[in-house]
Amino acid sequence: MISGEPQTVRRAFALAPGSRLSLEGNSTLHRWSAEATRLVARVDLAAAPGAGLREIALAPGVAREIELRVPFSGLKSGEGQLDEKLMAAVKADRFPEAVLRITGYDGRAEEHALSLVLQGSLSVAGVEKAVEVAARVVLSSGGARVTGEHSLKMTDFGVKPPVLLFGALRAADAVVVRWDLKLVEEPPEC
Repeated sequence: MISGEPQTVRRAFALAPGSRLSLEGNSTLHRWSAEATRLVARVDLAAAPGAGLREIALAPGVAREIELRVPFSGLKSGEGQLDEKLMAAVKADRFPEAVLRITGYDGRAEEHALSLVLQGSLSVAGVEKAVEVAARVVLSSGGARVTGEHSLKMTDFGVKPPVLLFGALRAADAVVVRWDLKLVEEPPEC
């Protein structure tokens, strides 16, 4: 270590059971939603030794890697034909997952939580776009709960909204992604 350079330690977090993510939209006939049955997240931070989660979340430059992967094969609406059309629309055969990569964030402390604005990129169907996503973080000993929602248009990612029943049911372009992620701290590497 170079003299005067602050010492940091690796703090890693993974998804805990009970984490949820859903995609919600509208159509010409009714509202629809699909729930992610599988999620993969990685949160890797560099922090000062002994720093609490609150200090880590508000400190600049601590994020080494923050990534959320949503395999499309695990996105289920309960309506088989809609699931098939969604998989075809997002080109799941060539691009099997959506990937959110966070490259930075700004935050402010509230009474019992943190409000963060996450900056990064979202990749869907082979198209990557810059995004800014608001999230609320409630900290607990050994982890955090991250909630929020983000609206987007399928066509911004080259995805044609699904059409079913010979055109009688057309999905709207706008969708809302909602999440409730539970993160637990992983034991330090030895």
